[in-house]
Amino acid sequence: MRNYDLVFVSQVFYNSGVVFDGVVELVSRLRETNTLIVIDGYHGFMAMPIDLSAIADRVFFLAGGYKYAQGGEGGCFAHVPTYRNWRPEFTGWYAEFGALQAARAEQVQYASNGMSLAGATMDFAPLYRMLAVMDLFQQQQLSVKQIHQHIQQLQQAFLQALARHPHPLLNAARLLKNGDNPHGHFLTFELDSPEQTAKLATFLREQHILTDYRGNRLRFGFALYHDPSDYDFSCLEKDL
Repeated sequence: MRNYDLVFVSQVFYNSGVVFDGVVELVSRLRETNTLIVIDGYHGFMAMPIDLSAIADRVFFLAGGYKYAQGGEGGCFAHVPTYRNWRPEFTGWYAEFGALQAARAEQVQYASNGMSLAGATMDFAPLYRMLAVMDLFQQQQLSVKQIHQHIQQLQQAFLQALARHPHPLLNAARLLKNGDNPHGHFLTFELDSPEQTAKLATFLREQHILTDYRGNRLRFGFALYHDPSDYDFSCLEKDL
């Protein structure tokens, strides 16, 4: 492992749903303490249990309240590791907020903590929404582990329903996965071309099955309000 200025890795890859479970091991192998390590946790946060306590003092963890945390758009946040006198080149006036009492100077007076990375004036309403959802989950005694187990059960029911109606493009052989590792909260099927994928997505939408696709990858999302009885792929017989 060479020395790097920056290491950036996704915990769950957005274009496949594949989980990278080697984050802690990766960080432990990066001996150079000045390396900035950034984890994209967007598709992992509030979707699957996460424990990064062993490396919390070394990594930035980026995520948000959209989708899994049910807080809507705009609620982005970063866990900031132990402060190391950062002076970012592009930032906003909030970065100087912790040093406003200092005399004006030609140089920006960054705050002496994680606020040195802050941007400009922001709307905190999305964060309040997200905190309200956290309170609701706590009241309902609903944990991330329980949510993830429910989604895993839904995914298994989905694949079983799909197997009952074999389709040349939509089948288990096309599913992107990383061994036996669990998926994030969506399943992705890799088709032969973007045109083929768009055509199948259009057909499914006509059958009231909403999907999302990127290039030649077709994605099916799962949520708390789904039920295994929702999955019926008998309509695929129309596309054979």
